[in-house]
Formats: sequence, structure tokens, C-alpha cells
Amino acid sequence: MNAKVYYAPEWELDKKPNKDAEFPDPLRNYGITPEKWEYYNKVVWPPNYVVPETGLPKLREVFHCRESVHFSPKRMWQACQLVWRTNVDYAITQLQFQQLKSCKILGEVLAEAKERAANEFHIEFPSDMYVADAFPVQSNIIKGARRHAHENWCTIRYRYIHIFVRLEEMVNVKKGVLVTCDPAMRQLLMHLDESRTLGSKFIVKELDETHLFIDREIVKILEEKLDHLMEQMNPELSDK
Repeated sequence: MNAKVYYAPEWELDKKPNKDAEFPDPLRNYGITPEKWEYYNKVVWPPNYVVPETGLPKLREVFHCRESVHFSPKRMWQACQLVWRTNVDYAITQLQFQQLKSCKILGEVLAEAKERAANEFHIEFPSDMYVADAFPVQSNIIKGARRHAHENWCTIRYRYIHIFVRLEEMVNVKKGVLVTCDPAMRQLLMHLDESRTLGSKFIVKELDETHLFIDREIVKILEEKLDHLMEQMNPELSDK
């Protein structure tokens, strides 16, 4: 069994929401809950951690939940599907165009998550994040009664839901290529990127001192540029 590479507080399964202890029941609070969703924000990963399954660096993410919203889960699901896997600013703008209560509520939740990303988690560019997950989960059903004519009574169900959203840092992995370089080469690439020598910026993301994400379409042009620079620095290479 591999050693745990992250830090997370102990999960107290025998605690009630009011902090009272009891015998842990596996059938109680099953599935996703606001407490479990917020727990993911407390997990600390090592710097520049690479996910073994993908071989790519782990992206920063923010988990946010709004609890006990009086709304239908089916109608909220439609709004969540509208903004799924889109940029957070684009999602908020699209939700403002929809004259629906579900879109208005979801837009407020996304704005809260974006604000947490900037103020609580200190993410430099929260506008570059995208909506990785957005879904409702029904929490409580409060039953009421309504009286009709001739003493006919019907049951009314007031449904409450939890709205879960997860914002993730947007890095176009399909467009980028992971490059390993020494500090001198990294400094040269940063200079070429900032000076736009190749016509535009080509560094998608800076990971650490030895790893960079470079635009896949610029790799061939970059190789030709580096070969040309090497020939200028070492004329003997061009003679060969």
C-alpha cells in the first residue's frame, strides 16, 4: 500500500452535525453532503504534485456548496447542465441572460465560489477557472397540507436542495506539451515568451523551475528558433 502523500484532518464519522458523538452508522449521511464537500477544501497536497493516473500536475480547485435552497432539484439540474465545463465568467453571464429562477440562484452560487477562490484560497486569476462540477442534491422534504372544497385535503411537498459546485483551474492540457528544462533554458524560454519573439506567447503555464507547459502548435517553430540561436552562438555547429 502506497504511503499517503497528502495531509487531511481526521474524518470524524461518529459526530452529529451538532458535534455530539454517537455510534457510527454507515447508512446515515450516505452520499455527498455539505460537510464532505467542504472537507475536500482542507486537503493539502505537496507542491507541484503530479497525478499518477494522468501524469499531469494537479490543478487548483475550489469546492463550494449552498445549503437548504427551497427549489426543485429537477429544474436546478437543467441550469447546472447549461454551465457545466464552461468558464466561470462565461457561465455567470449566460445565466444572467436566462429569465429563470434556477439560473439566478446558480449564478449567485458561482459568484460566491469565485469570490472564495480569490479571497480565501488566494488564487491569482479566478476568472481563468471553469465549472468542473455543478449539481443539486435533494436534502429535505417538508410535508404540508392544503384544504380543498368538500373537505378534500392534499399533501404538499416543500423540497429543499443543496447546490454543489467545483471550480477548477483551466489549463488546456490537450493544447500544451510538458517540457523539462534546466534553469538557463527556462530563463531563455521566458525571455522569448515575454518578448513575443515567435509572434505570440507560447507558455501555457509555469509549473516549477524545471517544468513548463508550452503550446503544442509552437513547438516546431520553437525548435527551429532554438537551433538558429545555437548556430549563432556556436558557428562550428553550422559548419558541420
